Amino acid sequence: MLSTQQNMLLIMTTIGFSLLVNIIIKVFFILSINKTSKQIPKQYKKFSDWLVWLIIIPFFGSILSLITLYFNLPNAIKRYFPNNKHITSICNSLRRWSLIFALMPVLGFLFLFIIIIVKIINIPIFIYTTIILYTIISFVISFTFIISFCLCWSKVIAVRIMMAMAQEIQDKPELLNQ
Repeated sequence: MLSTQQNMLLIMTTIGFSLLVNIIIKVFFILSINKTSKQIPKQYKKFSDWLVWLIIIPFFGSILSLITLYFNLPNAIKRYFPNNKHITSICNSLRRWSLIFALMPVLGFLFLFIIIIVKIINIPIFIYTTIILYTIISFVISFTFIISFCLCWSKVIAVRIMMAMAQEIQDKPELLNQ
């Protein structure tokens, strides 16, 4: 049986490890977004490339991921390749998934706030019901967040590959005849 101090150390170590893994994954995600963004000339973008690095900031990152992945990146790509239907389709898909990706943490904190309010009011029936409900809802939100994160990342990579192919075709029109 673990003592209270050992339990606290285990909990703090788990939280620290989770935060470290989260930061590492976010850095690779941001590198991917940044790499895609750098393929677009500046005249098509409304925000600079360094803005994407602010996604790593907790809480504030949700808003910035919405700005970057929903507004900035897809719109800049569509302005750069206005007639490419494949790129436009991927950008539209990126916008849909990035909206879900950005809103899931906000919903999670909203439900946590509701739990805190119910705990403050201290109505025993509501406390147990909301804790069970919060557990179920937080699982659904977490699962949806992970899925939307993976799909956003795959869409960013897909649009970068499509942009490279479209750029190569623009640079070498003879590739169309092959």
